[in-house]
Amino acid sequence: MINVTYIVPYPELEDLVYKIFNAHPQKDIVNRQISVISADKLEGVRFNCDVLVARGYTAKKLKRLKPHIPQIEIPITGYDIIKTIEKCRKQFTPRKIGFVGTQSTIEGVNQLCGLFDCEIEIYNPEKLNNIEKTIENAVQNGCDVLVGGYYVNMCAKRMDVHSILIETGEEAITQALNEAIRTVEVMRQERAKADIFQTIAQCSQDGIIYVTCNGRIEVINKSAISMYQEKGTDFYHKDLKDVFPIMENSFKDIMKSGKEKNNVLHKTNNKVLSASYIPVMSDGKIAGIVINFQDSTKIQQVEIQIRKKMSAKGLFAKYHFDNIIHKSELMAQTIETAKKFSRVSSNILIVGETGTGKELMAQSIHNASSRSSGPFVAVNCAALPEALLESELFGYVDGAFTGASKGGKIGLFELAHSGTLFLDEVSEIPISFQSKLLRVLQEKEIRRVGGDKVVPIDVRIIAAANKNLKNLVQKDEFRQDLLYRLDILKLYIPPLRMRKEDISELFLHYLEKYNRKFNNHLQTLSSDALEMLMNYDFKGNVRELKNVVERLCVLNTSAIIDKASMRMTLYPQDIGEEIEIAETENIIQAFQVKGEKDLIEKALHEANYNKSKAAKALGIDRSTLWRKLKKYEIKI
Repeated sequence: MINVTYIVPYPELEDLVYKIFNAHPQKDIVNRQISVISADKLEGVRFNCDVLVARGYTAKKLKRLKPHIPQIEIPITGYDIIKTIEKCRKQFTPRKIGFVGTQSTIEGVNQLCGLFDCEIEIYNPEKLNNIEKTIENAVQNGCDVLVGGYYVNMCAKRMDVHSILIETGEEAITQALNEAIRTVEVMRQERAKADIFQTIAQCSQDGIIYVTCNGRIEVINKSAISMYQEKGTDFYHKDLKDVFPIMENSFKDIMKSGKEKNNVLHKTNNKVLSASYIPVMSDGKIAGIVINFQDSTKIQQVEIQIRKKMSAKGLFAKYHFDNIIHKSELMAQTIETAKKFSRVSSNILIVGETGTGKELMAQSIHNASSRSSGPFVAVNCAALPEALLESELFGYVDGAFTGASKGGKIGLFELAHSGTLFLDEVSEIPISFQSKLLRVLQEKEIRRVGGDKVVPIDVRIIAAANKNLKNLVQKDEFRQDLLYRLDILKLYIPPLRMRKEDISELFLHYLEKYNRKFNNHLQTLSSDALEMLMNYDFKGNVRELKNVVERLCVLNTSAIIDKASMRMTLYPQDIGEEIEIAETENIIQAFQVKGEKDLIEKALHEANYNKSKAAKALGIDRSTLWRKLKKYEIKI
């Protein structure tokens, strides 16, 4: 309901208000009160309403006495003025009429004076206690009759001066009632909006302050208060410089420039605040500034929690370009190319021998790209049997097959949405499945196994291979159209033997790592040990070099690694054979030809045919074991 209180100076007007209200179409939503009070009796009167409606000097005085209550002034219409002056002429036939009223009343009279054949003089006393003096002046100036409101008429009668009351018509009452209803409705809407904004501001974990153009705090939320050092302080209408002095200079800068500024760091005694300053414009001028700020330590804590969760799910890329240890110009050029690739979302094919760091490069590209805030999902295609590939990559619905998880499972493509999907050893994807993968890359949508719903995806593909895919295409082992989809941007990672300068850098990096791990104190290499290391042909590339360093740290106790220790580490005696140093160039090949199959079969037997345990015992990864099982036709 809308509570409207009318203040009318005489009973006849009260009757008219009742009449208009009872006929009004919105009377059911209005609760009206009518008080008959003259302007000189308003002091000390209390009003409990949404809006006050009055006229003339009563309205003028109410604005001063009750400024907190919205007020509508009943207008004096042109028709009311004409009707009153005509009544005055018929009743008194005056030569000169004195019209006494407020500014809003006399504005209408000025425009109508020319319509009458008698002279009309206008008087506008500012205050009620000036009215009697105004009447005296009007009489002295030759006015026969005075026209005015209820209080003017009361004074004129006491002074024995002819007067006519300006009566308010139905049109003016209706107009005032309509305006009162509209005013309250608009105010309630604005109040509701203000409550919504206030609730939003108070719910925000960020500190939010609104500062007027003169530097006063008008709005401040709980989070902002909690970041202030002195608890229990009243912040409202305080100067920003007194509450948050560290923000004063930035506030002044924004007031001058009028431009939004983000991520401004402010250091206090025990925290660092990250603030954004947003100017509020009104009629082309800055009315004030909204300051939104956060405690950066909390931001870091939240980021750590998010990264921990993503890392636990395997959806987090932990490596950056800075983590790639190198010294050679060749590797520097490779990294520069990778950085250029990271600026776009095109698919990338990374090629290189085993152990060159293809996933390290893929993670670095992801973290340098616009998708860095999205997930990084890695899958080794060689480690997944063909029967599981489709359900792992695309997911499945509830009941899709025997043994399917209840409720279904989201696939790796969906997990990688808005991020990067890394397909390692993509050359090992069976030819029969490649057409399904091709369709997903073309249409950018997947359908879960057993489902009929199409799910759109936004995924950047980075594929990796240690085989020549073009040769596989010629052998009909890899689809040419799939190769075209993957090989949009190609990045070749050179093997370690092509960038010998990197060997010493990588050696020292891993030496420091394993010294810490094993609490060792190996410091350097002898010159002949270094020469032997640099001349070694690392077929396993960085992965093999890492293993060499770990083996050195385990076997050596002295601070300096000599040639003998290096020889023992690089060319260990194997399977009871006496190995001549002169044969070292062919050692790996000889080992593979004579004993690798037997070793694999022995490891599988001892691991009870658990491929993961067998691979660990052999010192190789699971995907490498999978390939060797195929190569030697070892069936499990």
